[in-house]
Order: sequence, then C-alpha cells, then structure tokens
Amino acid sequence: MITIYFVADDDHAAKAALGQGPSGEETTESEVDPVALASLDAPVTGRELDDLLSDDDYPRTVAEAEGRSVVALDTTFVRTFASADLDAALEVWLESEDVEGADPDELSDFLSELQQLCVAAAPEREVYCWVGA
Repeated sequence: MITIYFVADDDHAAKAALGQGPSGEETTESEVDPVALASLDAPVTGRELDDLLSDDDYPRTVAEAEGRSVVALDTTFVRTFASADLDAALEVWLESEDVEGADPDELSDFLSELQQLCVAAAPEREVYCWVGA
C-alpha cells in the first residue's frame, strides 16, 4: 500500500488526484495508513479514541475507484496538529498498537512532514491522503 498525504483546496480538487495520485510540493509519501492517525488524533485533540474509531466516516472517504481512494483528514486534527508538540505527539503515538514495530525515526520524519502540510493547509485548505497499490 502506498499513501501520499497532500494539501488541496477542497474535496473537488482532492478528487482530481484519484487517478494518478497527487503531485507537487505539498505532498509527502508514507506507509502510514490514515486510519492509524486516529491513535494520534485522540491525544492531540483531546477526543476519545473509541469515539473516533466508532465513527464510520473517520477518515472521510472523498473518492474511490479501482483500488485507489482519497480520504480527508479530520479538520479538527489538521488545525490542532499544525501547532502540536511533535516530540510529545511521537512519544504518545509510539505507545499505540497502530504503529507497533515502526521505526521511530521514520515516524518522527513523517510527523514533521505531516505537520508542515497541516500548517500549509491552514486556515482554509484541507489535508487529504491518497491510498493506492
């Protein structure tokens, strides 16, 4: 599975990435599944993990076809994570089963790149994730 996180103006613009995947400067490729971000979202935003995981629309699917999909990261998470303490976020996230066995340095790099996308998205754009094979 390939995941590419990217910034887009809105769902319509994000859907355009479905076919070939997003491109441009405001992208970062990772092996982190967007569903695994729930275990990061909860401590960053203060929401309950069970509430996030029980929401059938988390993360929200914007488009899908032929084994590819585009999902929107939660707006509250994006806005909050833009100014989050990365070291504290990483420390909490490493305790999660969602990233068990992952390289802490790679996760740290991913969080830094994701935070840059969140900063770039504020205040009016959103962060999305393209998932493909």
